Amino acid sequence: MKLKKYAFPGLTEDEMPIGGYVSPTPVHPLAPGRKSQITDRVYRQVKESGINFLCATYEILPQGEQDVRASLELAGKYGIKMLIRDDRFFYRNPIPENYQQIAEEWKKYPGYGGIHACDEPAACWYPKLREMKEVFQKAVGKSFCCYINLFPMYADEKQLAGGEKDRINSGNQMVGCDHYTYENYIDDYLRIVQPEYLSYDYYPMQGDFPEMMADPLVQLDTIRRKTVEAGIPF
Repeated sequence: MKLKKYAFPGLTEDEMPIGGYVSPTPVHPLAPGRKSQITDRVYRQVKESGINFLCATYEILPQGEQDVRASLELAGKYGIKMLIRDDRFFYRNPIPENYQQIAEEWKKYPGYGGIHACDEPAACWYPKLREMKEVFQKAVGKSFCCYINLFPMYADEKQLAGGEKDRINSGNQMVGCDHYTYENYIDDYLRIVQPEYLSYDYYPMQGDFPEMMADPLVQLDTIRRKTVEAGIPF
């Protein structure tokens, strides 16, 4: 078997990417009594756990700039890469003309690993995501990550293809076809977005313990087959 060596953006070839989807959280309006977790102690614990990259979820630019800067400083201190969220560069919004200038501001932080671009997009947004990825890579280079995470295979057809509102807003009416399957969803992503790797969701434990979803290995097999065909890791 031919083994392909791959480096996740921001990490070396000898580092396995081990991510935390929700980074240490700031004070949040839905939990006003909870203190910010953006502290030296928490980031040290993240490092000790083996996690080497984090996806920002609740510290969002531009309104949460102070939290983002604090997170990047601590991530850099402990050798962790941070994928930040920026509402100015969001797939449902127009791409700002000054994105090069925006990106340069964050690129200087050692803890900056790239952007958390999109979670579970409908396929009608793929052309916009391809455009975002190209703009991002032109601004900062391919050594930083434009992170996109896909739906699990138990998502329904409307989620995968996009409902009427999504198709209108995205300007892409082509994927709202009948019988849009999970394999269609993955094939279109690989063809249109042309990612360097494939990331996807699957929540096998739902309901009362020890209940599990029936097909996590079916999804794993599907993803492996498709990424082997595309020549990328997952």
